[in-house]
Amino acid sequence: MLASNGTHDDNNICGYVPKPVEWIRDQDYFRMDGQTDVTLRKRYAKEFNDESNLRARLFLISTLAGGIGINLVGSNRVIVFDASWNPSHDTQAIFRSYRFGQKKPVYIYRFLAQGTMEEKIYQRQVVKQSLSQRVIDDHQLDRHFTENDIKELYKFTPEQLPEARQISTTDFNYAIPKDHLLLDLLYEHNQWIHSYHSHDSLLENKLDEGLTEEERRKALEEYENLKRLPDARQLAAQRLQNQQLAAAP
Repeated sequence: MLASNGTHDDNNICGYVPKPVEWIRDQDYFRMDGQTDVTLRKRYAKEFNDESNLRARLFLISTLAGGIGINLVGSNRVIVFDASWNPSHDTQAIFRSYRFGQKKPVYIYRFLAQGTMEEKIYQRQVVKQSLSQRVIDDHQLDRHFTENDIKELYKFTPEQLPEARQISTTDFNYAIPKDHLLLDLLYEHNQWIHSYHSHDSLLENKLDEGLTEEERRKALEEYENLKRLPDARQLAAQRLQNQQLAAAP
């Protein structure tokens, strides 16, 4: 299952669906977005989850449209193609596969383009999830991003990236993953992969570092301050409203 935030992403991804073997839409792969009829959604999910159906191999969903109300346990590898400003959107999409009724191990892959805004969006996701666990679940987590990192969230200066690395495909400085497919990708495409890490490792509860009342108070303050930051959609809506007011006679 591949989840992306926009239909334009799905359009581009469809261009990479294997052509030599002639994958046929609604048979070899399915696509669901906000325009997909409810009846078709149910049919797609039923056919995709059918264990006897060996042709259905890929399901493209819009993160928001396919994030709730659908069961896709037929998939056990989930690709989050781009990061959402709201981490719950990505989490809900992941839980279409990782849920009751799933009989296979589920592997989640999150794609980020180094040196782009996606890195900042992902950093904000981790900050939000960390604050949520610190305040709600009383967990103690390492601070992976500083207060300055949060303040710089809306500033973006693209860095000069090096050329693709021309090194041995067996020479990489990553921890060896347990997922054999990920390991194969790291070996075969190492020149295009800057780094990888386990998302859950950023949210590990430090049992030996319990929250004090003061730390809990500060965590709650951070959480409230973060909620006041406008997200991209709010900023876009405000700009549109200002433009409409300016254009009004």
